[in-house]
Amino acid sequence: MNNKEKLLSIVSYIGPLSIVVYLFANNKDVTFHSKQAIRLFIYTSILLIITLLIGKIKILWRLSDIISSLIILLNIFLSVQGIQNVISNKKTKLPLINKVIINKKW
Repeated sequence: MNNKEKLLSIVSYIGPLSIVVYLFANNKDVTFHSKQAIRLFIYTSILLIITLLIGKIKILWRLSDIISSLIILLNIFLSVQGIQNVISNKKTKLPLINKVIINKKW
């Protein structure tokens, strides 16, 4: 992977930019990392929306704040791990993210 492809792969781990990188990716390594990042972005978004809805229940609002903070920290941790994989030229799947796959071909 050259420097441009590494940069695109790294940028893909920045939330919604993963979709843009995926659309313009012309390398299998960049595509791999952008797919990983899209999954991470989608799962994080879904979990945060669920947590937001739980927070609407008056008794659980404080718990939802704690859970959403943990989700964001996990997202940051997994993004950093993905970026480390890009820098070291590894095509390692992110833990937790690839355990829940809707379409195994994607």
